[in-house]
Amino acid sequence: MNEHPSFLALDRHALGASTPEVAAHVGACSVCRAHLDAVSVAAPIPPRVLGLRPSAPWWKQRWFQVLLPVAAALVMVVLISARPADELRAKGPPTAIAWVKRGDDVSQWKGAPLTVGDSVRFQVAPEGLSRVTVIDGTTRTVLYEALVKETTMTPAWTLDGTPGGDVVWVVLSNDVVTPAIIEACDGVAVWCRRFDLRAGSR
Repeated sequence: MNEHPSFLALDRHALGASTPEVAAHVGACSVCRAHLDAVSVAAPIPPRVLGLRPSAPWWKQRWFQVLLPVAAALVMVVLISARPADELRAKGPPTAIAWVKRGDDVSQWKGAPLTVGDSVRFQVAPEGLSRVTVIDGTTRTVLYEALVKETTMTPAWTLDGTPGGDVVWVVLSNDVVTPAIIEACDGVAVWCRRFDLRAGSR
C-alpha cells in the first residue's frame, strides 16, 4: 500500500466523496493538501483566447445596415409559407472532449501518450440532455455528477500512475444513472464516451 492515498482518492475527497481514512490523512499530510490546492486551481485560459478583441457591435456594422431590409423581407416570406414542422431544427449530437494540463500548458487531448502528473478534465456539450456523470470504469464508482444546461467543464483529475482506475466514462443523460449504465449505453436515453487515461495510453 502507498504511503499516500492515490490522486483519484484525493480528487474524490476534493469533490466531497471522501472516506474517513483519506480525510484523516489529508488533515495531517502537507503533501496531499498541496495536491488538493493544485487541482482546485482553474485551468488557465489559452493566450490565443485572451488576445481576442471584440469587434464593433453588430447593429453598427455596415453589412447589417445593408442587409436589414432584405432580411426583414425574407422573414415575412418564411412566416407566411412555413409549416409547423419547419420550425423544428435538428441539433448536433452530444459531445465530450478531454483537456490535458501538463505543467502550464493546456491542450485538447487527441490521443497523445499521457504521463504521471498530467491533469485531465472533460468539456461536455449535452445537446438536449441535462445531466453529466463521470464514472470510474475500473472501480464502477461515480466520480462526478451534475445538472447541465449547456457546454460546461468538469473538475480535473490528475494521473498518478497507479495501475487501474484511469479508465473513465463520461455519460450524458436526462435521468440519474448508476455505473452499470456503461454496460448498456444505447445512444438514445443516454450517451456515453470511454476515455482510457492510463499513463502512456493513446
